[in-house]
Amino acid sequence: MYENILQRDFLPVLSTLKLGNPYSPPLIFLHGFLGSSIDFLPMMEMLSADFYCVSIDLPGHGLSLLPASLSFTSVMRSILTTLKRLKITQRVFVGYSLGGRLALMLHTSRLCEKSIILSAHPGLLPHERTSYLLQQKKWLSLLQNDPQNFLSLWYSQPLFKTLHANSMAEKRSSTNLQKMSKVISSLSLLHQRPLWKDLENIHPSPLFLCGEHDEKYKTLYKKLPNHCAQEIISGASHAIHLENPSECSTKIQTFLFC
Repeated sequence: MYENILQRDFLPVLSTLKLGNPYSPPLIFLHGFLGSSIDFLPMMEMLSADFYCVSIDLPGHGLSLLPASLSFTSVMRSILTTLKRLKITQRVFVGYSLGGRLALMLHTSRLCEKSIILSAHPGLLPHERTSYLLQQKKWLSLLQNDPQNFLSLWYSQPLFKTLHANSMAEKRSSTNLQKMSKVISSLSLLHQRPLWKDLENIHPSPLFLCGEHDEKYKTLYKKLPNHCAQEIISGASHAIHLENPSECSTKIQTFLFC
């Protein structure tokens, strides 16, 4: 499904936020749906003494344009093209949610050395697809017909129970929500090849992080192969990079330096 990702130079180049010494080992950050490169700034500030931190705005987010055609393959090509333009050849990804799914795809396609996966789904099982499709249709309808209410309800989900829903909705209110319908549709879990089998054979395996209060992902990660490292981030639910960037950074440093 992701063959020939490196076959040709693919535009557009994505917007980036950079921090640290360009001669240090690079660490590439991929944010989640509705987010942007600045979501990782607290972690980047903590890690930039040891790494060259590069946070990428995914298509349609932050300062990156939304292309006419959007797919997992096109986004991965854009990420790799962006890194090529920055002359970054060593790829270690830190990805949250949607960004974590992209990092997993790149890792299982042997297009990076290591990955740290924050609250990201390895893929739907066949019996989960129907209920997910119905849920996605509900969110798309709300996004298209009542975008401001969409933000409030999105951050009121149990996944985000330790976040302040109103403040997050206000923070994301400047997001171009018209673009987000295309992002939800094109980069849905429904279009992601399940990666469970791939994870059984990938070495080195990713590090998976999830929040202490994120019951859904704590349960999900129990299904991971035994050799996949897992850590729980205290005092956080789904958005662990926003709620406890310090502990996330410490876990990442330990993983990369061990």
